[in-house]
Amino acid sequence: MRYNSIVIFILALFTGMGVNMGMLFLGSWLIPIPQGLDTSTREGLRDALPLLEARHFLFPFLAHAMGTLTGAFLVTGYAKTDTFRYSMLMQDFSFWEDSPLSWVCHPQYGFQ
Repeated sequence: MRYNSIVIFILALFTGMGVNMGMLFLGSWLIPIPQGLDTSTREGLRDALPLLEARHFLFPFLAHAMGTLTGAFLVTGYAKTDTFRYSMLMQDFSFWEDSPLSWVCHPQYGFQ
């Protein structure tokens, strides 16, 4: 039974990551950054940040929240044992994913 919950956790983790990635790509397609801004370097990103509006940060916020929520709901709904522990572990992985490095490496705001 425990192995079943571990497999469900891994599937929920990758599903949450997929939701996160899909929403990030959708957001960069729906709300592109202004023309002429070069976000492929650290200096370009530093110069571009004051020109970005709040709407440019909406999809990264929603994507990370929905990825975490999707993974946590899946693991809570389908895991047979230790559902709370697996949900908290899913949240821990999402915090690790949302580290400052992810902002630097994001295709819309960081290196491409």
